[in-house]
Amino acid sequence: MIRRLVTTTVVFGALETALGLMPGYGTFAALLVPTGFAAVTVTTTANAFTQLHGAPHLRGRVMSVYFLVLLGGTPVGAPLTGLVSDAFGARAALVLAGVVSAVAALVLPAVLKGRARRSVRAASVPAGPWPVRTRTGR
Repeated sequence: MIRRLVTTTVVFGALETALGLMPGYGTFAALLVPTGFAAVTVTTTANAFTQLHGAPHLRGRVMSVYFLVLLGGTPVGAPLTGLVSDAFGARAALVLAGVVSAVAALVLPAVLKGRARRSVRAASVPAGPWPVRTRTGR
């Protein structure tokens, strides 16, 4: 599922970048269909992954944070997109957004793997010679 999420996010970023480079309205409109399909696939896969890999007793809380990040980024991202679009044009905003999406999809799995390796190494460190104290102090 992670591979599908990364792949479709990279495809979405590439298609969004291509949208910014399209020379006319006809080619732009034709490319909107696969771009929309990729966007729906990304959000559906991310949603399913979040629900399936969250702890069952925390699923509601995990999903609320997921949707907070997904939809809560709009008040920050929309003005930034508007600033880029105003300064450099709509094409540049599409190209930049596509590149950011694709690069994030490629970099994030490597970051998560490194983080998982560090946590495994930290868990395998042997305990020191000192006694372990409980909360009661015994």
